[in-house]
Amino acid sequence: MNAQLSPIFGGNMLTRFLSLSVVLLLSVSPLSVVHASDNAKGHSVNFQINEQMNAENDMLQLSLQSIQEAPNSKDAINQINRQMAQALQALEALGLDKSQLQLNSGNYQINPVYNKQRQISHWRGQQTLAIEVYDLALVSKVLSAAQKHLTYQSMQFGLSTERRQQLSQQLLVKALKNYQQQAELIAEQLGAQRYQLLQTNINSSRAIPLARMAYAAPAAMEMADAAVASGSSEVKITVSGTLFIPW
Repeated sequence: MNAQLSPIFGGNMLTRFLSLSVVLLLSVSPLSVVHASDNAKGHSVNFQINEQMNAENDMLQLSLQSIQEAPNSKDAINQINRQMAQALQALEALGLDKSQLQLNSGNYQINPVYNKQRQISHWRGQQTLAIEVYDLALVSKVLSAAQKHLTYQSMQFGLSTERRQQLSQQLLVKALKNYQQQAELIAEQLGAQRYQLLQTNINSSRAIPLARMAYAAPAAMEMADAAVASGSSEVKITVSGTLFIPW
């Protein structure tokens, strides 16, 4: 076949990646092309390219809480403040910078507790401390320092923002090359001498952890650094568009 295609969004045919997942949604229908001429006629092909990769997690998210009960809300808040301050001091004493550790405290939740007579018997309050550890060799030290003052809630490995953005850019370059290749291949197989790409949509999904670590009891936190398995996360890019082949 004569391959004298003239793509608007084109390029040379590229070697196809084995991991390339292609979903072709073929819908043939007459239409007017607003990008060329109002009188132009042809048919359109909707198609989609998916690219994904797994990457080793480089960050750990920890969640710990201060939970206190007191006769009044003010005392509950004061107790929480004291406990949180002790935890923050213990973590700051580790001497870590922001490239290794980041801390974020959540809002207070203060609620009355009622007795059987529907009267307020006391107040219960809680506040969460979110910890992000970027140096996984320090996980045991961070957990040990925080748990002396706060109650463990949960932990989740994942990708740092910087790492996720880096991987997304790499996937985008790969996906766009395969997108160009697929557009040219579709037009060629349909016997077209030229084509146009009317629109292109790019969607980068949230990094999904593929391996998780959770502990039911605080005693499980007493672990060696070597026992911490970070697992991996999946990063995915989808590029979809509409290919127009004029009659």
